[in-house]
Amino acid sequence: MTPCPLALLGVLTLSTLHLHGQHAPESPPLSNPDLNQDGVVDVLDLVGLLNLFDRTDLDRDGVWDSQDDCVGWYDVCGVCNGPGPTQTEIVAIEARLDSIRIEQTGEWFVFQTGNDTLYRAVCDNPGCTDPLALNFDRLANVSLPETCAYPRGEDACGGKTAIVYQEELYPIHPVGNQCWFSEDLRSAHFQDGSPIPVAKKADLWSSMGNSGLPAMSTLQLGGRFSPAQRAHYFNFPAVLDDRGLCPPGWHVPTDADWQTLLEFGAAAQGPTSLGTRMKAGPVAGLRHMNRRLPSNETKGNAPPQSEHADWVPHWDGTDAMGFSAKPVGLRDRFGFNDYIGHASAYWSATAAGRSFAWAYFLGDANPEVGRMNLMMSYGLSVRCVH
Repeated sequence: MTPCPLALLGVLTLSTLHLHGQHAPESPPLSNPDLNQDGVVDVLDLVGLLNLFDRTDLDRDGVWDSQDDCVGWYDVCGVCNGPGPTQTEIVAIEARLDSIRIEQTGEWFVFQTGNDTLYRAVCDNPGCTDPLALNFDRLANVSLPETCAYPRGEDACGGKTAIVYQEELYPIHPVGNQCWFSEDLRSAHFQDGSPIPVAKKADLWSSMGNSGLPAMSTLQLGGRFSPAQRAHYFNFPAVLDDRGLCPPGWHVPTDADWQTLLEFGAAAQGPTSLGTRMKAGPVAGLRHMNRRLPSNETKGNAPPQSEHADWVPHWDGTDAMGFSAKPVGLRDRFGFNDYIGHASAYWSATAAGRSFAWAYFLGDANPEVGRMNLMMSYGLSVRCVH
């Protein structure tokens, strides 16, 4: 015969009194079975008493909550009390068609008026979405970068050897406690996706720089028999623009960042000078240019084939620092391209007065690294640091 709830309540109450006597003698004994003090001793009081023993089943699935792996319900994605699918993926793109009858021939002409995109809800699949990681998960749709594993041990670059930014792959290299791009920035957009204004003609470049407006330009380098290379020049207002040139978490190096780089390189001084160790080796495909060339002087912004035919074997870097500087030259404040095949110049993000900013210079005639202040309307290369 099943005991009534009130009888069971009396048994449990006596057990509770016994437990209080054993474990909490300083507490007053539980002598009133009306736990919720509503004037009635009923099943609610029994439930309250069971709660003292972790005996509750809030989701009524027949499993005590203290032993239940999910107090509630699993959604279709297998998440306890989860929101269900939160991602969407494209199932198909269907053409939207219409038709018209040509009365003269009795034929129907069918034409497309647009597209309909069909989506379906999918569950979150967290994982490593970095294609450069050893455990890249092609099926992951939620990024968990902390789960990514990389080929080398932890360093200033977090073990990464490259990053992808605005569909461009950039090798990166640790230098002490800094992580630097090993190639010049090639972006045509700010970090927020807005385009960087392009100034191709010399007079427009000069005007924008003198007005403090951000601008960039590119120049096709190399000759007929060389691999294509393109230099990207940014004026200093583009460097300072609040929209940012570098990827999230990265920035254009300040003058202090450059000094840290040089100090580390000097401390690790080898048999060659620091500038030589920061330069790439002989660069095929870059011609000497011993005169200034307006960027709009030749078709396609390419150096004329009549320039010196010798390449740049004297760009004698060892690339021991992983900086890989190439002699892509610069664009001066008048809009002329200069020093191509002879030097590389990089902005810092630090102004040196109202109209000048600090820059760093590597040249074929100097094995060291030069520091100078240039007018903000110059166009130099840009590196990013983390």
